[in-house]
Amino acid sequence: MIFVRTLPGRESLNRELLQSVIECCQEADVVGISLMSQYFLQAKALTVELKKTFKKPVIWGGIHPTVRPEECLEFADGVCLGEGEWSFLELINKIQNNEEYTDTAGFWFRCGDEVVKNGLYPLEENLDNLPDPDYEIESQLIRQGNEIVPLTNEIFEACLPKRVLGNKMVTEFYIAGSRGCPYHCAYCTSPTLNNFYPGQKYFRLRKIEDVVDEARYLKNHFSFIGNIYFSDDDIFACPPGRLETFARLWKEKVNLLFICTFMPFSYSEERLKLVKEAGAVIVNMGIQSVSQKGMEVFDRHVPKEKLLSVIKSVDEVKMPLPPVYDFILDNPYESLDDKLENLNFILSLPKNIDIKTFSLTPFPGTSIYERYKRDGILKSDTKDIYSTAYSEIEKSYINFLYDLVVANFPRWLIKLAAGKRIVLLMGKYLPESAIGKLKNFITYYQGIKSLARGELYKIGYHKVLKNFYSS
Repeated sequence: MIFVRTLPGRESLNRELLQSVIECCQEADVVGISLMSQYFLQAKALTVELKKTFKKPVIWGGIHPTVRPEECLEFADGVCLGEGEWSFLELINKIQNNEEYTDTAGFWFRCGDEVVKNGLYPLEENLDNLPDPDYEIESQLIRQGNEIVPLTNEIFEACLPKRVLGNKMVTEFYIAGSRGCPYHCAYCTSPTLNNFYPGQKYFRLRKIEDVVDEARYLKNHFSFIGNIYFSDDDIFACPPGRLETFARLWKEKVNLLFICTFMPFSYSEERLKLVKEAGAVIVNMGIQSVSQKGMEVFDRHVPKEKLLSVIKSVDEVKMPLPPVYDFILDNPYESLDDKLENLNFILSLPKNIDIKTFSLTPFPGTSIYERYKRDGILKSDTKDIYSTAYSEIEKSYINFLYDLVVANFPRWLIKLAAGKRIVLLMGKYLPESAIGKLKNFITYYQGIKSLARGELYKIGYHKVLKNFYSS
């Protein structure tokens, strides 16, 4: 396996790097490329260059090929639709045995001017039947600059994300205890994938013992991992007794710090106390928007009273580190009053919190995408999706105010700058270049604040993240 780390949507793969990847593929019987929508352009560039010399099948898989197979077949020889553990194994076996493979379930293939469209492979409803993740790094390759090199423990540690926890910086690793999502948010592809498998259980949970064993393996083999991030959409969406078993086994066999995400729909104070006792240091909840228009567009209808009740309860539990609440900005259907309503809601919350912001992106396969297309908002998939990064919000004065919130600026100052007349005036006359300079000021402010507190490790935190995403 080759990990070609790139910046989503923005980084072009130069010729030297492309050649390094291609050289590693020449002896393969088939090349598989896994991608999301914001890596489409990089996958396209790699495939076009690869097929100049590589005459074996190039197969794309992942969420983007699943929801846009015909577009991907303009470049790839085949695409894997849906989950591919068993279907890809069947494909490989057929290729190795010189058998006809274009009839393999779960794949579409381009054969001359025709497209062979096979049905989906049956969904594996029991995740415990799947093989363990491959953590034998000796057989893996990774990008370093413009070269592809063997993965070592040192490189593995350096390329993993870092997070400040308390007074130190730790290396973080992601684990999933489930697949799918029980909710139907309009900006997410989970509802679409759920519809791919009618009559089958798309939201599935792994056996707790397997999740704990995976974490214990990571701890024993990679001692530099100091924190686990559970990438499940909702750790509380589980049957009675599961969290109790998890908390007991995690403390007994792993005893690492961890971070988890939950939804307001499934929250209970008892569940939060369980994960805190097990070792959770941060919990993350998606709020996204509290305006009526935002909730309607996102198809997330959670009353403010419910959100405030959950946030108050989380505050009373006193997690070791501030909880994180997510908001999605750049919603073209929200008015200025809606955006100010979201901002004022944040400013009314307890101070001991962290806010994360994201830019609304109409990913293919989501109902938001169809709405954008229907309303004429989406002009170009390449410009508006494939060349963007959802972690980067638009440069505007109202978003700058959210940046101040994220940076924990004094709330009285933000409230002063968030008066509607000021926002209207700044939105009209403040150029984008000035917004960029104001954002740089925030970085300087954070650095000076950390220096004044003697938190030297935080001053280098943004540099570490920058190196992680650009290396």
